[in-house]
Amino acid sequence: MIAIENKKMLNVCQVCDGIEFTPKLSYSFDVTTKKLTIIEGSTFPSGDSLQNVNVRATVEGIDRSGSIKKEGESVEIDLSDLNTSRGFNITATIVSKNRQTANLAVYDAASIVDSTKGDMVKNGFQNS
Repeated sequence: MIAIENKKMLNVCQVCDGIEFTPKLSYSFDVTTKKLTIIEGSTFPSGDSLQNVNVRATVEGIDRSGSIKKEGESVEIDLSDLNTSRGFNITATIVSKNRQTANLAVYDAASIVDSTKGDMVKNGFQNS
């Protein structure tokens, strides 16, 4: 067993209701090519910026992942070898340089009409 010193975990945040940045990701799914594109759109206050975004798409228990390293950039995740007809889940963790985190998710994306694109925001998602 490895012990973890608590004082080293002071800057780790699981549920960050008090985060100082506004997390936002946009997604679009091309049903023909089965390519999922995630675009980073968070707003950071002065003195903070994006460190990393980890994105995972889960289709029938199979994960595909990608990451974004710069504000405003995107990542494309190839789902072409998976059965996306029943939709899939998208989960993402945004980490700022000041070690604040935000977890965003969309469930059953692309499973209903008009759910192939939208915004992932702090308290849910919005169809575009």
